[in-house]
Amino acid sequence: MDPLFSWRKTRASDLAACLQLHPAKNGAEIVGKARAAKAWKEILQASHATRSAVVEMHDKNRAEIVGFGLGSFVKKRFAEEEVQKPRPGLNSRIIQSIVDEIITFID
Repeated sequence: MDPLFSWRKTRASDLAACLQLHPAKNGAEIVGKARAAKAWKEILQASHATRSAVVEMHDKNRAEIVGFGLGSFVKKRFAEEEVQKPRPGLNSRIIQSIVDEIITFID
């Protein structure tokens, strides 16, 4: 039997598995893994500004996360700077902006 694929909303308990799918894209380059993980959790909990989904592969009696996508609003100033000066590492700058504005106050 061929595996089946489905998607669903991302849950907080999915976050670690999602970030392990492509570790080079998790945004930890500037702020480190621990702070990046906190920032991703904050993004995921901002349901009014974020939409996300996981793709699962179902095979026999198990489901495995094989894909993850997330979209979130950013401040106008941030978007304008990125458009004017595009460069690699966008996720790390988004995560850094969350750490600078939110996580710093939590720590």
